[in-house]
Amino acid sequence: MHTLGTTSVAALWRYLDYAEDQQLDTNAALAAAQISSEQLKDSNSRVSLQAFEELLSHLLAQRPQPLFGLNAARHVQPASWHVLGYITMNCATLGDALDRIIPFEKLVSDSGTTQLQTRGSAIELTWHCQHQAPLLRQHLSENVLAAWLLYAQWLVDDASAPLKVSFAHPQPSGTTVQDYQALFACPVAFNQAHNALLIPASYLQLPVRQADAMLLHTLEQHASSLLNQLQAPTQLSFTAQVSHAIEEILANRVPRQEEVAQHCALSLRTLQRRLQEAGSSYQQLLDEVRFAQAKTQLSGTQKPLHSIAEQLGFIEPRSFFRFFKSRAGVTPGEYRKQHKA
Repeated sequence: MHTLGTTSVAALWRYLDYAEDQQLDTNAALAAAQISSEQLKDSNSRVSLQAFEELLSHLLAQRPQPLFGLNAARHVQPASWHVLGYITMNCATLGDALDRIIPFEKLVSDSGTTQLQTRGSAIELTWHCQHQAPLLRQHLSENVLAAWLLYAQWLVDDASAPLKVSFAHPQPSGTTVQDYQALFACPVAFNQAHNALLIPASYLQLPVRQADAMLLHTLEQHASSLLNQLQAPTQLSFTAQVSHAIEEILANRVPRQEEVAQHCALSLRTLQRRLQEAGSSYQQLLDEVRFAQAKTQLSGTQKPLHSIAEQLGFIEPRSFFRFFKSRAGVTPGEYRKQHKA
């Protein structure tokens, strides 16, 4: 299934900046994700998490880079966090800045959620990734924790290290613990219960170097307004509703148009008419959902290819292989090798 939600384009900039440093083809990746240059220029613009996944997947497929997410964090700047970045710049202390993450992080992205918990004389910042593909979870988790640390060190003009860094994923092949310790300067553990930074509670009292209480108040008002707009109850686009219905039924069988129409409380004729008005069709949406689910299965499971083909409703594997290659440019087997965790 698609990862639901959106992300601000500001959250993409650090990945694109690093990719350009590495001489990757960012234009091709943006085209694959259907993200326009106009969107990138507008810090208030948002793209779907599905487009974000497509962008990162394309960049990662261009050349093996086991530390892509970790190293991209070095390109973090206040604008990377949308308005939240400027809010934290104007808080009095690091603790005040951390207190703003949870209320306003949705403005940055729906990619994950943060928790802060007291652990004795320490504070644990935990990030729960919403993406399912293991390779994306690895790079996003490493990027977020590293970006948190580097940005916090810049905010308070202090290079103090955490007590410990934990990652839920296994240590990526082709990396060493020293690769991670070079950035975090503390013990780093993999295969943990969650992704987290553990810091001394005393760090919360570190003063932010350029705090401005009056500007902070104005920024928080602006952020609250943006958040209200973002969280206002809105209807999914009609095509998104139909895609969601297809996803739910496809979990058990290949859906027929009549079933999807019934699921959407519409007649078959109305479903077809509204899809045509939206510039789409049932077959187009079915193919998009099948392709998205195929990529998720290939990158996130070891399920045999013939089983994936059968689950997605292809009568024979050859039909599935042709379908997938026509969209991805590579066979299912090649895609799995490029995107395995």
